[in-house]
Amino acid sequence: GNFYIALYDKENELIRFPYFVDEVDPPPSPLRPGKGLTEFVIRTGKPLLCDEATDLELRRAGKVEIIGAPSAVWLGVPLRVDNAVVGAMVVQHYSDPKAYGHAELRMLEFVSSQVAKSIEHKRYEEALRENQERLSLHIQHTPLAVIEWDADFRVLQWNDAAAQIFGYTAAEAAGRHASFIVPERVMAHVDGEFADLMAKRGGRRSTNENVTKDGRTIFCEWYNTPLVGADGNAIGVASLAQDVTERKRAEESMRQGLAQLRQTLKAAIDSLASAIELRDPYTAGHQERVTRLAAAIAAEMKLDPERIEGIQIAGVIHDIGKLYVPAEILSKPTKLSELEYAMIRMHPQVGYTILSKIDFPWPIADIVHQHHEAVNGSGYPLGLKGKEILIEARILSVADVVEAMSSHRPYRAALGFQAAFDEITQKRGILYDREVVDACLRLFRERGFKLD
Repeated sequence: GNFYIALYDKENELIRFPYFVDEVDPPPSPLRPGKGLTEFVIRTGKPLLCDEATDLELRRAGKVEIIGAPSAVWLGVPLRVDNAVVGAMVVQHYSDPKAYGHAELRMLEFVSSQVAKSIEHKRYEEALRENQERLSLHIQHTPLAVIEWDADFRVLQWNDAAAQIFGYTAAEAAGRHASFIVPERVMAHVDGEFADLMAKRGGRRSTNENVTKDGRTIFCEWYNTPLVGADGNAIGVASLAQDVTERKRAEESMRQGLAQLRQTLKAAIDSLASAIELRDPYTAGHQERVTRLAAAIAAEMKLDPERIEGIQIAGVIHDIGKLYVPAEILSKPTKLSELEYAMIRMHPQVGYTILSKIDFPWPIADIVHQHHEAVNGSGYPLGLKGKEILIEARILSVADVVEAMSSHRPYRAALGFQAAFDEITQKRGILYDREVVDACLRLFRERGFKLD
């Protein structure tokens, strides 16, 4: 018989003929849609039983044109996939006008539905194969190690990047337990992470120590996620890994450099503190004691370690501005004149001027500037209020008062801790921050803190 299947390639606007058997016309090459009967069925989406009379009627209406050898009877039905016409299936006879009728039309429609399902299935298979090929290419050419582990933590897939990072070929790695790239001392930890992944407790990102085929220790950043089967259970784990050994070394070198820089900075600050106390021997040790108390208050208030370190730096040099004050005023055993007191009160501003030229990793200049401010705005030199004052300066203010009142001064004997506690209690929320006062009192009364 004369039978063919025509498929419409919408993207390229071509009609292709994957199957074509005809006693007159040869199998055609892919062609642009014209006005033949095949295109008419594809365009209308309706079956057509066409004898000579119907063919003449359609040609007179300008709906079709003669293409190829004329048929005595022509029968075509559309092929549908997902309610879209994708082609046509056709039988034709060149000599017998009664070869096909409505019974053959119904039969061809049934067959066409099965053919369409087969076409749809084949297209899905081809699309899946193409996607798998693209994915495989991506996996093989990505700079990240791509590793698939089975439920027993053994290698199922190992790409080229994994081979480059760890030194094992895919053939050498296949089926091996993860322990071949994990040092024994961290294997228990890694096993725990794998167990969490298999229990579907989320993906894991971590930087782990690994070992290569030639025995080198490297650091890799891992991104792991469980692979879940159709039944909802984890069937393995997919991992992406990147060698970050050089980055880790650079970070460690930077950490060491920063630590050394901080030590140098602290040594310089200690030297400044010594210079201050040499000019004011009566307050020798004052800044060190204020610093210890301020840091303890900050820890009691649960400030983070970075801010506590800033308080310690500021505490050690909070009176650096007194370098501007003549030594005889600092050590004067009698009451200060108004002018002398005014010079003393300038030391926070002078300290700020000195320290603002140094690029500290903390707001040291501002803390020193504000350590004589009061929460009601009556302090100096800026007259700041409440939260306008840095918490570090509010802490330093309380520590400064407690240490000063409990210690000897040129113009008076030590007043003692009780007097200092009475001062900060009575002026809690007036001159001194409430939370800072409470933390200070807890240190002495409940934590057993000793200033000396």
